[in-house]
Amino acid sequence: FSRGAFYSNFADKEAIFLDLLVQHLEHDIDGFKRIAAESRTLEELITGLTASYRDLGQRPDWCLLSSEFQLYASRVGRPDSEFSRAYEDFRQRLSALLDEAFQRFDFRGELSARQLASAIIGLSHGLALERAASKVNLPMEVTGMAIRALLFGAAASNAGVR
Repeated sequence: FSRGAFYSNFADKEAIFLDLLVQHLEHDIDGFKRIAAESRTLEELITGLTASYRDLGQRPDWCLLSSEFQLYASRVGRPDSEFSRAYEDFRQRLSALLDEAFQRFDFRGELSARQLASAIIGLSHGLALERAASKVNLPMEVTGMAIRALLFGAAASNAGVR
């Protein structure tokens, strides 16, 4: 394909970015579904998600690009923008998957599924920004370690991991 043929499939540069973002978010949801389906215990789920977010830390450009999209959506200031809808859909789907896992493993933590989904997203994007802006060498696996601490902390408030 030529560059012109590629661009002819999209209305503008924003449409290209939106399509990339939606594909990336769909990949993350599919990964969570796979991990949840393979997990027999809450601990296995947390371990699987930790590995997933550790791997995400190995792709810092995606976190930075996702953060840039979120900043763009907030600058546009339209809650009905396609970027805003894409993130809201992602948050809703991640929240629903977390809620299903909470029910499956009889988990009742201090954070709702929606709050935990937002915390996970914010933590992963924030660490990517910190890594990019910091002169201190922040290891890539810190993202997975931080998500693990968040999830195990939430699980501990549920009287222990099962």
